[in-house]
Amino acid sequence: MIILILIPLFLISYILFPYFWHWLSGKVDTFDPLALVCIYMFYLFVVVPIIHLITNQYSTPLYGDINSLLLITCCIYLGATLMFLLGVYIPTNKLVGSKIPLLGRSISLPILVTLSSLSVILTVFLYFYQIYQMGGFYNISSYIENRLSIGEGTGWFTIIRDIGFIGLLLIMNGFFTIKQKSLISKIKSNLLFVLVLFIITLLLFYQGGRAWILIYYYFGIVLYHYSIKRVKSLSLVIIAVIIIPFLHGYSVWRALGGQISFFEVLGKFNFYAKIINRPLLTIFTGDFGRTDVVMFIIQKVSSGEQPILLGETFLAAFLQIIPRSIWKTRPYGISEILTDMEYGKGVYSSLINKSSRVASFLGELYLNFHLPGVFIGFFLYGILVGIFYYYYKKAIIYPHNRLLLATISYLLIILISGNSHVWIFTAFKLLIPNTLILLLSQKSVIKNSQIKM
Repeated sequence: MIILILIPLFLISYILFPYFWHWLSGKVDTFDPLALVCIYMFYLFVVVPIIHLITNQYSTPLYGDINSLLLITCCIYLGATLMFLLGVYIPTNKLVGSKIPLLGRSISLPILVTLSSLSVILTVFLYFYQIYQMGGFYNISSYIENRLSIGEGTGWFTIIRDIGFIGLLLIMNGFFTIKQKSLISKIKSNLLFVLVLFIITLLLFYQGGRAWILIYYYFGIVLYHYSIKRVKSLSLVIIAVIIIPFLHGYSVWRALGGQISFFEVLGKFNFYAKIINRPLLTIFTGDFGRTDVVMFIIQKVSSGEQPILLGETFLAAFLQIIPRSIWKTRPYGISEILTDMEYGKGVYSSLINKSSRVASFLGELYLNFHLPGVFIGFFLYGILVGIFYYYYKKAIIYPHNRLLLATISYLLIILISGNSHVWIFTAFKLLIPNTLILLLSQKSVIKNSQIKM
């Protein structure tokens, strides 16, 4: 059975590994969106299943012949990969990508900096207000409930509260666009880069935003790469290897409720691996992989225990823009449904258990539309990535476009690994402030307003 499982994994590797090799050897840009999507897909569809085979560890409640279930999952992965690449290389993608308008080609830098600065002031005020309401930094860092609470709240409030992170990065990028000829200017740019990431980390660290720290670091490195100094692919891999244990230790520190210091947690890998009751290697399948959840969904749907949802979770993801305080019976999303699938119908609404499992794009497509949905969904996803690939190549030369491009690129990369509910919220949270500030900073907008006056 293991040999049979390795066959689709080998075929996926044969298809996707060249993208990784070209990226690692520097033949394509470090932040080439197509290469990054293919690399992440290779990780999800090949590396994660192999880790499961090695460790025989699965976080979801599976039963029966698990290896046969893994074989079926890997075969679906192969079909999804082929449909994705078929969508990527449709000839019309280049034409469509070249027709999309550019937002950052004609920008008034003073207006951009002013709007961005206002957003930063708003964010700092709202964060410190929340921290004050909860008794200060010490009280938040000492009790897990408080750290979780500061990360919660209505979705729209969170979008407004965090708008300043985008503003801070736009200010940094605006400074980077100024010619950095002298050594002093380059030193200032590097210091500004470190300062911005430090401020973001300081605010998000106490909020409990592990994923958000990673997001804004990614954006900062992209801006640094295109404006100050090229970041090599190997350097990006080394950065990831350093950051992943740090973020994992951070999640355990939160889970322990601040009972020991954060740096003590980082220094005791074996200790906190036992605390969370799983081998350290499985953080790459649990926190960064989705195969066991996909297997759980396939098993439940195939056995008839879970009916096909026909787009219910995707509809719920879009409807989340309506606050539950206004629409109390708003449909539940994928997290709620996965909780009920695992613990029993109605469990989520009773708040007895709340699952944090992530279905991934493939798992959610299978849950809603079975195999046809998976293959059609990945074909459309391939078209989306193909169009953006050509748009990215055209737009990246304009400095003020870079943060928006990094945002869209990130959203496309994580689309295949996340739940639709979280993905839609993340897209709103990142795209709204970015697009709004760029639109209001357009020179054509300023000129038109002056003519009307």
